[in-house]
Amino acid sequence: MVEEHGSQCGFCTPGFVMSMATGHLNGLSDHDTHLAGNLCRCTGYAPIVRAAEAAARPNRCRNG
Repeated sequence: MVEEHGSQCGFCTPGFVMSMATGHLNGLSDHDTHLAGNLCRCTGYAPIVRAAEAAARPNRCRNG
């Protein structure tokens, strides 16, 4: 979420992160489905969806 600028005020971040983690553990790749119901007024949804997609990529290397 931080690397993709998906969190600003932090109010909705825990819900989005938990939804992403649960979706990942359940093998879901349709972000529209498992992120539905969470509301963000600060960032819009593009950076949040990018964060979900980035987290789902295999062999993701942090810091280069």
